[in-house]
Amino acid sequence: MKCPKCNDEMTKGIFAPSVGVVGMEWTDKLEYSKWKFEKVNKIKTFQYACQKCGYIETYLDLKKE
Repeated sequence: MKCPKCNDEMTKGIFAPSVGVVGMEWTDKLEYSKWKFEKVNKIKTFQYACQKCGYIETYLDLKKE
């Protein structure tokens, strides 16, 4: 996927809770099952992040499991 801001490549990932820190961090390791909040959310999300300019887009993961 190309970044709409700078036209560089974007990487798919998710926001995950930081260990021992308040807040979230972005990771391209798509391992939903190890995060406790997955059990609460009915619809998962994923993001595409541009490593060049920092632009992030969020999408709902609407596929049926």
